[in-house]
Amino acid sequence: MDAARPTGQRVASPRTELLMLLLASLAVVVTLVVAISDGGMTWMAGPQLRLLLSFAVASGLATLAIVMVVKARNDKVTDAAALEEAAELRRGLLSAEAIMRSEPQVLAFWEPGQPVRVTSHTLTSVPGLPDSEAEIMRFGQWLERASAAELKQALEELFDAGRPFNLLLRTGAGGNLEADGRSAGGRAILRLRDVAGYKRDLARIVDQQRELARDIRASRALLDALPSPVWTRTSDGRLDWVNRAYVDAVEAKTPAEVRERQIELLESRQREQLKGRLASGQPVRERLPLIVAGERKPHDIVVLPLEGSSAGAAIDVAAAETARGDFDRLIAAYDRTLHRVASGVAIFGPDQRLTFFNEAYRRLWQLDPAWLSGGPKDGEILDRLRSL
Repeated sequence: MDAARPTGQRVASPRTELLMLLLASLAVVVTLVVAISDGGMTWMAGPQLRLLLSFAVASGLATLAIVMVVKARNDKVTDAAALEEAAELRRGLLSAEAIMRSEPQVLAFWEPGQPVRVTSHTLTSVPGLPDSEAEIMRFGQWLERASAAELKQALEELFDAGRPFNLLLRTGAGGNLEADGRSAGGRAILRLRDVAGYKRDLARIVDQQRELARDIRASRALLDALPSPVWTRTSDGRLDWVNRAYVDAVEAKTPAEVRERQIELLESRQREQLKGRLASGQPVRERLPLIVAGERKPHDIVVLPLEGSSAGAAIDVAAAETARGDFDRLIAAYDRTLHRVASGVAIFGPDQRLTFFNEAYRRLWQLDPAWLSGGPKDGEILDRLRSL
């Protein structure tokens, strides 16, 4: 440290003092030249004048030489200091690079007007992470679609508003990554690291949650496309979700309206009946008449208990009952026709048991009608005929 100086005093630098000395010498030379040219200084002539002029010129040249030497020395000192500073900066840069490379990670940053730069890629333990630095920035090619979209959205918010983020991502090969984004000094920095410890467990939970959410979306999309009304209820019996067919059945506009107004498809008596049977914890299936879109039709109601909540569906069986009735009427007409035929007719099923016989068949073989109605096999009928 410099010694303390009295307040108000200035200490001239050596360079300033030498410059002042040079100027004084030059002033002496100029004064002598002017005096001689004017004819003055008559007391000084001959050798004395030449000696004085030589001394003045020598003093000026000596002063100039001293100034140049001092300047060269100062420049040398300055260059040495600059070299030392550059060496120090180089050592700091090498230390920073060594620290960055000591941790397995991918480090990339963006500068305004410059392309992205990957300064460190020492992460090799994550399945699905590309080895090439150019391929790393193509997130959609090696990350799962949901993770790639999440990272892209976070980077856009980082670029636009400087909003930092920390995400758990999943590669297409099943690996897990931690992505950390920050802004510093006008730069956007992205760091990718392998997850460890509790974060690995957290990543596994996040993966399971994503798979569960995907399954729920797929299931609800499928149920929403079904023509039968489907619904779910909370533990207190309130409607929690309904599909489009349910909305149409109760003549509402949107599923939100159904949930808000709690528009029921089943009557209160029917709901209480099903609720009592669900208390046993077993699925319930029952055919009930329901008013759907203003028309009363029979439906098969299927309700499943789900740990306090429940899920149900109403399957329209009006068409099936109509078809069954038509079929039964057709069979009855067919039977009446066969009963009027004079020839004996017997029909056996796939199990070789008698499923139909007419009166002519019974009279032909004189068999007991009650025994024939029991559906004997064709072999049993032949044995009975042999015994007669």
